[in-house]
Amino acid sequence: GHKIRLAGEMITQENSASITLHNDELIITRHRRWDGASLEEDWPQKFENSIYPFHQMIGSIASRFVSGQTNDDPVFERISYSSHLITEAYAERSDRLKLVKIVSALETLALLPDGQKATGLAKRCALAVSDGTDVRVYDEINSIVFNAYKRRNNVVHGDAPFAEPSTESLRALEGPLIEIVVCMMRLLLIVRKKDRPQSIRALRKKITEAYDTLENGSGSVGWAQKS
Repeated sequence: GHKIRLAGEMITQENSASITLHNDELIITRHRRWDGASLEEDWPQKFENSIYPFHQMIGSIASRFVSGQTNDDPVFERISYSSHLITEAYAERSDRLKLVKIVSALETLALLPDGQKATGLAKRCALAVSDGTDVRVYDEINSIVFNAYKRRNNVVHGDAPFAEPSTESLRALEGPLIEIVVCMMRLLLIVRKKDRPQSIRALRKKITEAYDTLENGSGSVGWAQKS
């Protein structure tokens, strides 16, 4: 039979219904929970497990923001703005708009040179997570981010009349999202400690050099192990 979900794409929707067409019979089914809801019941534990390896770095970032020691610092400007975009994304009801803001947050951290879009963003996200050494992880992240960016472009340019493709790309991106964001932030902090860039222009130059080091097969650019 053919199952048709009678629901939209709103995160706040708690219940849904579907109809199934089977051998000329119409079966209506009600669900207590919408299958497309973006947060699973055990999400707090999964979130904690995801960020635990990075808890020292995240604590250090939070401490600096609380202390007000981030004024005129291009690295913390990027970290702050990307964090705001992700927060705003999860306040959106629409998966399409959520995807747009999450991809924008990744672009904020990537500091891509002019002209590099989907390919450049996917490459930098993949390099940050794989440390330039794990081919399997690199290929997986590269594919997920590339597809998310392309779908984001469809939304921005009015070519996404149906929600399902955007939802699929969003769900795929949400899997490794925490690791992508934290690894990109970590690379920015390493560049900050090593080179002390005083402007976005200088930061973009130095972060490009760091990604080039990873891409050229030099492995780690100096960060400690996640543990």
